Amino acid sequence: NVLKTIRTDFRNPDGEFYAHGKYPDDTYNPEPTVMPAVPMLFGQLEPAAVKGMLRAYASNEFSSDWGTRIIGASGRNFNPLGYHTGSIWPLYTGWTSLAEYRYGLDLQGYTHLMDNVLVYRDWALGFAEEVLHGEVYTPRGVCSHQGWSETMVIQPVLEGMLGLEPDALEHRLKLTPVFPAGWDSLELRNLRVGGHTLDFSMVSEEGVIRYQFTHRGPRALNLEFTPGIPGF
Repeated sequence: NVLKTIRTDFRNPDGEFYAHGKYPDDTYNPEPTVMPAVPMLFGQLEPAAVKGMLRAYASNEFSSDWGTRIIGASGRNFNPLGYHTGSIWPLYTGWTSLAEYRYGLDLQGYTHLMDNVLVYRDWALGFAEEVLHGEVYTPRGVCSHQGWSETMVIQPVLEGMLGLEPDALEHRLKLTPVFPAGWDSLELRNLRVGGHTLDFSMVSEEGVIRYQFTHRGPRALNLEFTPGIPGF
């Protein structure tokens, strides 16, 4: 099946990365890229198989201060201006952040999340560029306000940091948040799950973390709450 093909056929012989693509002659392109973050964010790759890739994504090879390069800086096809060969897309940076949260690397996930969050301060203010230069913090000149880039400002916050999994039909909400260790408080208001509305706050002081929920809705909301502890 498709999942088995991804996990076996596309895995490079060195066991670290997954192939970038397949050629007509049935051989594979082994060049390390950020693309495997996509099956990772859906949890389709086994934890033992992603360690090398996630380690590489956190390194200077892939990561800059404004996101993750599509191809590593030492790759044979690397071009910092190339649309798919070395530039930085907030879209892929967001996917990388989601993959990192999925596999328990919350510090990496938060770092890449913030790479995207801060882009709105420059150029087309309030928007997020489609493509950034792979070596210099400047737009690549494609689109100054790209919807999928802006989506990846907020999606890693909701699905990654908060671990938000709503199920309106079953009146159920799963939350597995992991907040940065230095945060002493947080407040989230008007979280909607169908007809339910939830307010959520966190306060950390003197080694104690307190969570408080306020619920408004037509019936009970089944809340599965499993907060993570930074550093563990």
